[in-house]
Amino acid sequence: MPCVKNHISAGNDLETVLLQYSAFLCVTPFLPLAPFGVINAFILSHSAHFRPFLTAIPKILCKFALELKTFYLMANLNRLKVVLAEQQKTGKWLAEQIGKSNCTVSKWCSNSVQPDLKTLNDIANVLDIDVKDLIVSSNKS
Repeated sequence: MPCVKNHISAGNDLETVLLQYSAFLCVTPFLPLAPFGVINAFILSHSAHFRPFLTAIPKILCKFALELKTFYLMANLNRLKVVLAEQQKTGKWLAEQIGKSNCTVSKWCSNSVQPDLKTLNDIANVLDIDVKDLIVSSNKS
């Protein structure tokens, strides 16, 4: 098949595939019951209109990657679950000791939410450990 400039199906290079996919994602919500062939024909007939989306994709992916990295780094900030297991204590027990809900302590243990510094200090006091033992070290050694 000869290469046709500004035509979505002109090749299988990454740019073409990303453009076709992003166009498909943009069009599908508006034609939810349409067969794939109809959607594809629509995209092919309006390919010039979808070109601007391709230039936005790298920016969107970079932003997503940065947010994912931040989420990953935030995922394991505290060692509360490990410390409780080492001391054979439960989240329910800790919640009662510091006057917080079981749900809140569970979120801390799963690292989906982090306790504030005062609460972290209260937890350390109740568990009779140093606050540093509740925090994941940033040293890679």
